[in-house]
Amino acid sequence: MTKHSLPVALLLIVATTVSCLRAPAERLEWPAGLPPLSHYEQIYERDEANQAVQTRREYLEWVVRFYKGWKLYQDGWHSTTQDVLYGVDEGARRVRMKKKMAALGKLISGEWAKNSNGRRIRSRELSVWGQALVKSMDRGSEEQLIDRISHDVNALLSGRLDPTEIDLQRYGKPRRPAARRL
Repeated sequence: MTKHSLPVALLLIVATTVSCLRAPAERLEWPAGLPPLSHYEQIYERDEANQAVQTRREYLEWVVRFYKGWKLYQDGWHSTTQDVLYGVDEGARRVRMKKKMAALGKLISGEWAKNSNGRRIRSRELSVWGQALVKSMDRGSEEQLIDRISHDVNALLSGRLDPTEIDLQRYGKPRRPAARRL
């Protein structure tokens, strides 16, 4: 070793040791049944404004809370999905609705889990959608409402819809397919 390579080697060892010591604090055990962790890591990495006010770990913890619930909101997305699917007979419709709820949850959770200062989807909208979905169960229009909410979520995320437009009246009467005349 040269006299210059020794300090470089020591620096590399110290840097590696420090990064290894810090890594477990950043780790979060990712629960089964959630979309891939990599999906949320990509969302977090793309949002520099959110990174300035929320750690990766905090963001990921809020994603888990979205799905599993927590003490202030015990019904997470998994519970909401089960409620929506309750009474829907097994078969193609149930499978289709389950896939739509999974896609909708993935879409909402990525934004909702961000620090409240910069996110486009807040708990208020989430509450409206949850209430609307529960009400739609009485009318048998759950699938249409899932599609309508998905459309609105995409519009919110792209800035084409103002969050103040999200209220129960908007979802009060989901459109039913027109009856065919014989």
